[in-house]
Amino acid sequence: MIVRKATSDDFPAIAVLFRQINALHHQHVSRIFNEPSDQDQEYLFKNFEDDSRTYLVAENEGVILGFVLASITKNETVPFLSKEPVCWINTIVVDHQRQASGVGKRLMEACQDWANSRDVKELRLEVLEFNSKAQSFYDSLGFKPQARVLYKV
Repeated sequence: MIVRKATSDDFPAIAVLFRQINALHHQHVSRIFNEPSDQDQEYLFKNFEDDSRTYLVAENEGVILGFVLASITKNETVPFLSKEPVCWINTIVVDHQRQASGVGKRLMEACQDWANSRDVKELRLEVLEFNSKAQSFYDSLGFKPQARVLYKV
């Protein structure tokens, strides 16, 4: 398995994987996540062409096993918040048949390397409460809670 920067040829496989995670999110939090649709691909492609983001894919023998979409942001407007850049893990998806096989860990390591090469020292992400499997994965990588997002309907 190799992890590399995605190319436009990877886009169809990325879209299939994104559909998996979107369906899972819709199943558990349908008031926030819409059903997967063709508009998802438009969103993905728009981000694919954005130079402030990166798509990294895990590939084995020509098959895309997973991907991570990450971006680097920097606070420029709020004076009491740090101006240090932060790498946000926007989306990480491992094909449901390949989970718990090391693919996600390799993707996150490559993302950390990408962030480090840009002098970014902190990775952040959000994980939904229902997704205990993902929470355990992030815990195993050393991620710690930093905030809670609360809601009321």
